[in-house]
Amino acid sequence: MPKQIEDMTEEESDEVCNNTILVNGASYELEVAPHEYDAVLEAVGPWLKKARKIDKAK
Repeated sequence: MPKQIEDMTEEESDEVCNNTILVNGASYELEVAPHEYDAVLEAVGPWLKKARKIDKAK
């Protein structure tokens, strides 16, 4: 797999993963390295703990 640009640092990495976040009906795609993914989860973690997970396969 070719290297990708990590969105927060704008650095090339072969560890970047695509992640999709849905907010108010709009989908956002983030390319983040593992250490940045942890930062994203830390930032939204308090809300995720209170949120209800919705099963997409209905």
